[in-house]
Amino acid sequence: MNKRVKELRKVLNLSQKEFADKLQITQAGLSKIEVGGSILTERNIKTISEKFNVNEDWLRNGNEPIFNNDYSNMDISQRLKLLRKEKLKLSQEEFSNKLDISRANMSSIEIGRIALTERNIKAICQTFNVNENWLRNGNEPIFNAEEEKDLIKSLKNKYKLDEVSTSLLTTFVNLDDFSKKNIVEFLLKSIEDYYINNPDKLKELNKNILNIQQEKTKIVARGKGITYEDKSKIDKIIENSEDLNLEDIDFL
Repeated sequence: MNKRVKELRKVLNLSQKEFADKLQITQAGLSKIEVGGSILTERNIKTISEKFNVNEDWLRNGNEPIFNNDYSNMDISQRLKLLRKEKLKLSQEEFSNKLDISRANMSSIEIGRIALTERNIKAICQTFNVNENWLRNGNEPIFNAEEEKDLIKSLKNKYKLDEVSTSLLTTFVNLDDFSKKNIVEFLLKSIEDYYINNPDKLKELNKNILNIQQEKTKIVARGKGITYEDKSKIDKIIENSEDLNLEDIDFL
């Protein structure tokens, strides 16, 4: 429980003195609690739970979520950190890279030293499908579930996915980056092993890829009908051709 007190304080972006003042205990007393030299009293637990909207079961036993579902008592920087750490499971570096923000600035934003700009807010909501009203004001839901469903539905229709494939896609996109990376690496290794053990299938795959790459262009030859030629050859013909001057042409 002592470690969770320190974890909570950091999530809330509070110094030991600020946190201790809110709990009406001394900074020295809080320091002892955080290092395990003292235990939380029942009064301490109730105060933390009520003042910071903390899930008492998490504080006592570590069972998530950390907070009860009332995010309006948190400020925007606290909601941002909760979004990154608890919901998206991203490090500061991973999160800031996706938003094209330096890690130093992200750290300053999370502790309230720098305010989120309108551009930051829009980028966060668009990149992670976050409900802007939640980010600004704490009003749930956290994510725009309907937009996510519409996107999945669009992919399903475009690529004619069956229900199993759609379910797998939905599960995959909702995983954290670490899990996605492990799955991709596993699939790539499995595919590699399959083609190593089935060289004929590899030749067939290469042939199919070659056919896709050699895009055909329709050519209409006057008086001769229609023919098709590889796009690469057409590009070569265009590259080697000269500019046409109509004055140099004798029309019959």
